[in-house]
Amino acid sequence: MDRREFTIRVVSPAAFTVLLFVVWEIVCRVLNVPLTILPAPSDVFGALWQYRKPIIDNSWVTLWTTLAGFLIATVFGLALGIAVGWHRALYAGIYPVLIGFNSIPKVAVVPVLILWFGIGELPAVLTAFLISFFPIVVNVATGLATTEPELEDVLRDVQAARKVTVMLVTHDLREAVFLADTVYVMSSRPGRIVRRRTVDLPRPRDLEVTYTQAFQDIVHELRGLIGKH
Repeated sequence: MDRREFTIRVVSPAAFTVLLFVVWEIVCRVLNVPLTILPAPSDVFGALWQYRKPIIDNSWVTLWTTLAGFLIATVFGLALGIAVGWHRALYAGIYPVLIGFNSIPKVAVVPVLILWFGIGELPAVLTAFLISFFPIVVNVATGLATTEPELEDVLRDVQAARKVTVMLVTHDLREAVFLADTVYVMSSRPGRIVRRRTVDLPRPRDLEVTYTQAFQDIVHELRGLIGKH
């Protein structure tokens, strides 16, 4: 990362954050804003240090309940999303119901969970589960149900011909070049492969490689093929 990029990505956000806290502190002190309305940053950090033990203890509970709910939602969400997405009739029937449940504010569900299960970790895990579950199901099911048959046929041909183990379908050229060893560019309709490009960038790759000229050249080369076939 060169000096200009370091200034844009690191120095500028850090300077703005420090300036924000300074202005906030000055406003609170000059205007004598009550603590109940808006505490100054010094008061906030002082309270965080004073009550650090209960904050750390409760933060740990929040962390593990959130991760547990997300993990359970990922497992069941992927399973249900795959089952729904693979069957068009099932997708058409269940998808509106999923959207309806997902539109319910989760804040409205929390009191019901507390009434059912009491106060403790279980309602917190279930809340994290509900927040994560429906978006996972909806996105997985939609991705599978709306995949074009032409794309499925082309991917099967690629897998059979090249014996690849992992295929990533993306519209982001930078993502494709960064992650892949080989990039296939497809035409719109009918779906066919118009270019196979080997990405000879060294591994392991970090984000710094996206600023190199070699990376930019590959991206520009592939972008020039889009819309011409």
